[in-house]
Amino acid sequence: MVERHTDIVGVNGLSPFKTTISKKGSNATLLLTKLNEMRICLIATLFMMLKSQPYQDTLYKGELDIEPVVTGLKLNPQEVESLARIVYAEGSVNKEDYEAIAHVAVVRAKYKNKSVTEIISNKKQFNGYKSKKWYKTPNVEAYAAATKALTGQLWDKYPRNLYYFHNPKTATNKSWVKYISQYSIGMIGNHEFCLNIKIK
Repeated sequence: MVERHTDIVGVNGLSPFKTTISKKGSNATLLLTKLNEMRICLIATLFMMLKSQPYQDTLYKGELDIEPVVTGLKLNPQEVESLARIVYAEGSVNKEDYEAIAHVAVVRAKYKNKSVTEIISNKKQFNGYKSKKWYKTPNVEAYAAATKALTGQLWDKYPRNLYYFHNPKTATNKSWVKYISQYSIGMIGNHEFCLNIKIK
């Protein structure tokens, strides 16, 4: 079997996704999955490349929509930027929880009928908001997770009422942690993720 390896080169030469396309006997499902991963990476990389201004902590006022999404939320530069930044600020070093954190933010936005940027900037929503890491440039994996979440790519991967997460080693509100942990789906990275049973 002859195979051709194709790398998608991201920002600063990063290549977060690699796909293998076989000339014979390729699995169509695997190929479609890889192509979709490549598409998501390209969109995320595009947003990173288009950033020419320092981050402004204001709501996006434009009308740029990439495509209709199942989440019902807008996919525009401000939303992707805000979500990528909170994912990067909150996420574990090993990046295992990036997608789950992005999904939580999208679920909260959809449930409260607000934009992701509005949800993130609300008080007591995310500890990482305006932290030192918030002001750093997110990595390409954070942008990819944000783009996937906003386009509904994670809608069936995680529960649609996944609403809370916390780090058991650093959480200080023990009564709150005890309550939400009743509805835990387990640990992802350094965080325990929990459901909001009020959302059906």
